Amino acid sequence: MPDARDGIGSDRSPLGHVLDLFVFAPLGLLADSHTLVPKLAESGRQHLDNRVQLARMVGQFAVQQGRQHAAKVVAGLRANGAGPEPATASAPAIDDPGVDDDVDESVAARVGVDDGGIAEDDLAIPSYDSLAASQVVPRLDGLSSIELEAVRRYEEAHRGRRTVLGKIAILQQGP
Repeated sequence: MPDARDGIGSDRSPLGHVLDLFVFAPLGLLADSHTLVPKLAESGRQHLDNRVQLARMVGQFAVQQGRQHAAKVVAGLRANGAGPEPATASAPAIDDPGVDDDVDESVAARVGVDDGGIAEDDLAIPSYDSLAASQVVPRLDGLSSIELEAVRRYEEAHRGRRTVLGKIAILQQGP
């Protein structure tokens, strides 16, 4: 019968497994803690940074949607010279990410609509500014609706490439 100390995994006795779990594993963890703890801390830091970045993009997206909706209401008020327009069933919801809100450029200029403060580093596509449209388009398929909207806003505010914006519009329409 194999000994608990022979190092063969599947032929080990229950006593050998218990010793591994309660004696040798903690000793190994203690011996390697000087290298494991910094790696675990960095992993946790990266995970938290990713969550904070996503929450920031969601917040920027919500604020931008509110600005666009307000711009439409203001434009409607100025055009009609009357009070607020009554809400209709055809009016898009503020929080509907699938709706492509086309804001008139003159309204956008008056109200200050921009890219929502999204920087290249905020985008889910690394080194975005250095990529050609043919390199960006295939990478759009794997993005969430929030990440896609961030890329759309950034692209509209900076380069305005029709190929990229067209692909985003198709993806945002969904199936």
